[in-house]
Amino acid sequence: MTQLTVQEPVVINEEKTKPTKTPQTNTQNTINTLRSLKDDAGQIVELKAEEKNLVAEFFAQFLNLTLPLTESIEISSEVLKKMKGEVVQAYIDPTGHLIINYSDKRVELTDLTTIKNRDLMLSVVEDALPKFNDLIKSRKQQIERRIEFLSAVTKEMQEVSEAFDTDNE
Repeated sequence: MTQLTVQEPVVINEEKTKPTKTPQTNTQNTINTLRSLKDDAGQIVELKAEEKNLVAEFFAQFLNLTLPLTESIEISSEVLKKMKGEVVQAYIDPTGHLIINYSDKRVELTDLTTIKNRDLMLSVVEDALPKFNDLIKSRKQQIERRIEFLSAVTKEMQEVSEAFDTDNE
């Protein structure tokens, strides 16, 4: 059996290279850290207020734009799987509520306007906006088809009317 020997580390220079911190320096560092924390906390309060206003305005506009088009927009269950589990179907209504149907037949109504649901709201909105865009395009095409039909019919009716006017002379 071989025996290992442990040698003491070699000290080249025993001078202290680190400056020693005085209690005053430690106190000043602590005070500076607390001041920075106070500034950051103040900014967080301002950001949360701005976020709250933006969410309220977003859903006010979402309501105004969605209500004439549809009662709800389907949300992909894949988008919700990570945060909500086994979702079968989900829909966002114009007021910002998410209706979730689970595989175990439970139904959950989630208010996306609340702070605790902000991350979920972002995922839902990212999924809903392209579908919302499709609804608007579809609505536009529907109106264009009606206008085209009404224009053609109106023109023909004017010609028929003119025929009657010339017949009465």
